Amino acid sequence: MKGERRGKVIDKTARDFLNKKFKNNFKHGLGHGVGTVIHEWPNFKPKNKDIIPVGCVMTVEPGLYFKGWGGIRIEDMVLVSKKGVKNLTRVPKDLKSAIL
Repeated sequence: MKGERRGKVIDKTARDFLNKKFKNNFKHGLGHGVGTVIHEWPNFKPKNKDIIPVGCVMTVEPGLYFKGWGGIRIEDMVLVSKKGVKNLTRVPKDLKSAIL
């Protein structure tokens, strides 16, 4: 099996990356499973012990929040496969595309 499947390791990787430029602005979990409840198992959180199963659809939704300004979240849905993940979200994420 290729790729990391431990939720807390995936969360830490994203958190470490975002903290390089935006120290202490990422204050929530990275994502969760998609199912019948709003925050379905499994989860990407710093202290969880979940193993992300093959075939699971997950949200990946890092967000940054700034005091006195607000915040931004970019959410993707990914399908976990034996070879890694397939991004199911096909929306441009560049700033130019976001401006209407």
